[in-house]
Amino acid sequence: MKTVVILLAGLAFAGTSASAEYMAGLAVDSSSNMLLRINGVSGTITSMYGSAGLRSGRASCSYGFDGGVLEHYDGIQFHHHSAVASYTVISRNTLFFDTGVEYDLARYGDVTVLTGYEQYGFSARVKAYLTPSLLLRSESSVGGRSYRTFGSESYTDAVSYVRLDRFFNSGTTLRGQIDLGIRHYPDAPGTPDTSLLGSRLRVAQSLGERWGMFVETQAQAINSTQKEVRTNNSSNTYIPDYNRIFLDDIYKYSMYGFMFNTKYLINRSGNIQFESKAMKKTYDSSISSSYWYLPPEGWDEWEWSLNCVIAYRPGFFPAFVHPLCEVYHVEVDASLDSLSYDSTGISIRFELY
Repeated sequence: MKTVVILLAGLAFAGTSASAEYMAGLAVDSSSNMLLRINGVSGTITSMYGSAGLRSGRASCSYGFDGGVLEHYDGIQFHHHSAVASYTVISRNTLFFDTGVEYDLARYGDVTVLTGYEQYGFSARVKAYLTPSLLLRSESSVGGRSYRTFGSESYTDAVSYVRLDRFFNSGTTLRGQIDLGIRHYPDAPGTPDTSLLGSRLRVAQSLGERWGMFVETQAQAINSTQKEVRTNNSSNTYIPDYNRIFLDDIYKYSMYGFMFNTKYLINRSGNIQFESKAMKKTYDSSISSSYWYLPPEGWDEWEWSLNCVIAYRPGFFPAFVHPLCEVYHVEVDASLDSLSYDSTGISIRFELY
């Protein structure tokens, strides 16, 4: 944290060209299954979050945080901090290139058996207009995460994506994206290295000055260096207190899915957005058998989600206050019934910026 303060203070006095941005928010999320757990309990999560950023010339840095309390638990049950420093190497009309370093710290209370983690990374981003209607974007990063407990899940990885957008005069945008990644678990010699190959295709359409929509398909395949299924995981042991932080890890399953999103602008005061997703995940035995807390035979999951977001600022609200309301439903139907769950809830947020 001391490093973050020094970086922000340094930029603040770097010169008259320095600029700053700040944001703070309060969220109240009440759900029938507030932690998205198997047989999870209903309750409310109240959290605060915010960010601050400074830019001076080509250099910038930012700090963000979020933390909150959960019903049925005492005290602050989670807090997360992120610090980023970046430098713009090239900034032209048709070409942008910057690099950055990031450090994250997360801590949890008795809401989960995890106590927290530290994460670090270095990234490089490129944005280039190949033609006035063809935009290329790419980002690559290397880094790692270290858990305070369950060190077998600590990892180093390298990830990259390449995205191409084609804009048409009709208001249509076509997007294609390729995702690549590889992960290594240095503290767990018996855990296989895993590689990832994914693809996305999106078609977006403007339906006037205030209305737009897009559909997107996505697929990913993972490959493990391990050739044989281990047999030392003989029981269907599962620890629900993980809060699915490991089950929702993209390096543990192959998947394909579909998304539909539409958004309507309400004058200058806000917008209404509706989104629907459907996804099938396959946890292959060659991966799951490597982890003592997962069913060794693997399983499939179908996941559906619906959410509607209304962001609207009434005229009597100050201009810097931005309220938002989200209603959502998530349902996971697993081939192993013990891993199925669903959640319905409503989230209300107020942001100041």
